[in-house]
Amino acid sequence: MQDYLVRVASKENLHKYIRFNTAVDSAVWDETSNKWKTKVRVTGEKDAEFNSEYTITSDFLVSAVGQLNSPKWPDIDGLDDFKGKVMHTARWDWTYDLAGKRIAMIGNGEKSPVEFWKHHALTQQLRRNCGTSRT
Repeated sequence: MQDYLVRVASKENLHKYIRFNTAVDSAVWDETSNKWKTKVRVTGEKDAEFNSEYTITSDFLVSAVGQLNSPKWPDIDGLDDFKGKVMHTARWDWTYDLAGKRIAMIGNGEKSPVEFWKHHALTQQLRRNCGTSRT
């Protein structure tokens, strides 16, 4: 699905209209101008155009956040005290090098392992464990 969306956005030159790493604080239809007034703020490490918060005026408003964009962390005793790296597929740290690390994957979502394997080559032991531990 992502490949399709990227291909269409490239073909139709739509990237200039898309805001990534941006949260919508409010979206209001202005009856006077017949435009959307959308207040947004930058949420990632990327810099904003000029400020971390700004208003976009537009004819159209398309929400494409996806239903799984907010992480739901498991209720595990000691998780807050864990000293290692903790990541969620909804907030993946692409700068973190997983090479040579011992990794545990928690969850029952089908997509998590697929996304994980797609982006990172891991040890044969981890691959073997994930492949045989399905219940």
